Amino acid sequence: VGTLPATARDLGNATAAYAWLADLTSVKETYDGMEFAMMYSDSEAKRPTLLLLSTDGTMNTHVVREAERFFMLGYNVATTTLFSSGFPDQASLSGSANSAHLAGQVNKAVSWVKSKMMFVDGQVGLVGWGFGANAVLATAVHHPDIFNAAVAYTPDIASTALANFTAGQTKPGSLWIGVDWDQFPHLHALEANMDAAEIEWEISMSAGTKMHFMVDGHANYHMEAARVAMVRSLSFISDTFGITANAMGTHEPNRTIASLTEQAVTYPFRDETVPGLVVHDAAQATPQNKKPAVVIVPAWAGYDRYAVLRQNYFAQMGYVTMSANIYGLAIEETYADFGERIAAMAPYREANNDEKSLLFADKIMAAVDYVKTLPEVDAENVAVIGFCFGGTGVYNTFRNEKDIQASVSMHGNMMTTRDFTNVASADMKGKLLMVSGGVDDGEEGESLASHLNDLSKYGADWELMR
Repeated sequence: VGTLPATARDLGNATAAYAWLADLTSVKETYDGMEFAMMYSDSEAKRPTLLLLSTDGTMNTHVVREAERFFMLGYNVATTTLFSSGFPDQASLSGSANSAHLAGQVNKAVSWVKSKMMFVDGQVGLVGWGFGANAVLATAVHHPDIFNAAVAYTPDIASTALANFTAGQTKPGSLWIGVDWDQFPHLHALEANMDAAEIEWEISMSAGTKMHFMVDGHANYHMEAARVAMVRSLSFISDTFGITANAMGTHEPNRTIASLTEQAVTYPFRDETVPGLVVHDAAQATPQNKKPAVVIVPAWAGYDRYAVLRQNYFAQMGYVTMSANIYGLAIEETYADFGERIAAMAPYREANNDEKSLLFADKIMAAVDYVKTLPEVDAENVAVIGFCFGGTGVYNTFRNEKDIQASVSMHGNMMTTRDFTNVASADMKGKLLMVSGGVDDGEEGESLASHLNDLSKYGADWELMR
């Protein structure tokens, strides 16, 4: 939401990277019948190395462009042709029957990379697109110990021998998989196989995407979905290799910022007066320099300390943050008893109950409407982020077509928000990001399928991260 500066965590310090170009060294070799190319910096050679695997298994124009991008983001980069005399083309390495052979070619490529000793403490990552993404997943099955992190952009899930993931195998590095919408029918089987093998994984999916949506120039290229997938996957890789710091941890935010202020407020909801909290950095957000707003919707206990900390984190990033106090208790006052929490949620949450859904949405919108009136807020750019019970509330504001530019649901329960019978205009506004637990019984299997199919049917702009 809005135009806050990009962080190194998301995009890398590309400006500083250009200074390395003067020290750029490139190598081209043939090894064990395969062709290789590598880019590295003479002055800072001890960096993690990424092996890039292209859409067609060759060193094509697309993978060369991507190599330049990753190099400028601080990695040494290698690429290869996956073919050799025994496996001359894609057909010889495609399908589940050839999965082990495909992984064997990647294993040879990683051996070549490691022979160059241009990596940090043995850190090697794999990045693949299309056929190259199939190679990444096949490698996770057959040679799981040769990489630290791997990214697979739009693999053909059904052809990558995922049934061969087995519990007790050598644990592979972490996997990030960008799944296109056409592959959704295979998603549950993919997740189940990876869980059985105790693999650390993350999946991202965007509405309306098809195979190769990441490849500029391809008929299926989707520029916005490709941009989002690149940001998500770069964050995943940099976290694995420790190149950038995670700014959103669970520790106390930096309260030494003198200009960071917490202001107790009240705001109206129907005939109620609701206690609220506004947090912002007065040095960044002013009436002359308006900033986007982020409204936090808490979990089921009430507006607790965790929710207040989320406000402080986003305020430090330059946003004006506001509490959506659903129960109306004092800020940081909560229900400790399990039964009390169940009772407190009851007016807002019941499967396919549109009256309760709309009440929940309206309660959140009262906070949104209030924060829009603040002089330091850019009222055209407001995000709502909800956690658990609050994530369910975010689904409700989105489904009820409320005017919010960005909606983020952190494992909200889809089962209580699946009735789309009142969605007549198909005018769900803004974008919806769903951060969903892979083994959360409210967000898997048929529940997940029904939810995403309904969102797609009504033209919603959504993204799923699991």
